[in-house]
Amino acid sequence: RPPTRNPPRRGGPPPLASTAGTMGGTATAAVGTDTGEASAKYHEFLSLARRSILELNPAMLANRGESARSDALSRVRDNISNLAATVERTAKLPRLRILSVANSGGTVLGISRIEDALQANRCLEKLVVDQNDHRVSGTTSLMGSLPINSTLRHLSLANCRLGTAGILSLAKGLILNQHLEFLSLRGNDCGAAAAAALGGVLGGSRGTALKTLNLSSCHLTDEAGGAI
Repeated sequence: RPPTRNPPRRGGPPPLASTAGTMGGTATAAVGTDTGEASAKYHEFLSLARRSILELNPAMLANRGESARSDALSRVRDNISNLAATVERTAKLPRLRILSVANSGGTVLGISRIEDALQANRCLEKLVVDQNDHRVSGTTSLMGSLPINSTLRHLSLANCRLGTAGILSLAKGLILNQHLEFLSLRGNDCGAAAAAALGGVLGGSRGTALKTLNLSSCHLTDEAGGAI
């Protein structure tokens, strides 16, 4: 049986609900549209796009012949294009400067994706990843991101199970970074080889921007301490 449709309201399309749990409310919150005329246009194009998608016939979608569905899809594409252009003009693009995912249960893959994004990010200044399962494979992302990123100033990796191998990988990225000022490796085992690598970063000919290095509870041996 075909789905029951609500009768259209006179005088225009049905209004969008404004609560956060609806499509309209959620989309508005996500893009952070401005108030006023630009926001009104956003709601208008969102309503048109939603309606054109809802009106797509399942039988038409199943038909692989492009000519049989070209008109309907063309309307959808036009409405989506208008919506996208409006969002581009009115959205407040995110300018996040501080991000903490400490003790969030993040996996190596999830944390790595955040750190991979540092290659393109030009706003974030502070990243706190404490008490997540980072390990050596996770530091590969930082090894590739730190040489490129120029805005991150504070990085905390406390109790992330980095170990000597992870800190070695991190040091490879640090030696090519001239912007990071604070680094916490608290609670990660730091062997002599990792300590020597950090010492090389701190005493390298190019110097470093690091002003604070937290190695508390890193189980440093006399050899490791001497290397730093």
